[in-house]
Amino acid sequence: MIKCRRRVITRRTPPSQAFASLGKRPDGPLPEGIEAQTRQVVENLRRVLAGSASGLDQAVFARVYLTQFERDYAATNTVYESYFAPALLPGRTCIGVTALARGSLVEIDLLARKETV
Repeated sequence: MIKCRRRVITRRTPPSQAFASLGKRPDGPLPEGIEAQTRQVVENLRRVLAGSASGLDQAVFARVYLTQFERDYAATNTVYESYFAPALLPGRTCIGVTALARGSLVEIDLLARKETV
């Protein structure tokens, strides 16, 4: 039997919302390197989700864009996975692109469930 470590969206999933982030700090320039930018992207997403009655634990799907796919995939993956419980990794697609806004090395679009009242 094949075990899947990714979340599956079902009909019972509460309403969802989408967010995107680059690795830019709120108070300054892009950090240097793929690991630092990936951390900043996820921290930016965490901050936005917290303000929207959600969190990384509610993420169901992510699209990761990399400008240097071959070089940066493994490092990005290591940082990205460190933010999620192993059994709760959101589904993900990773895409190589020619460029991102503001010279970013990574961008992540995240679909997350929203807490319902």
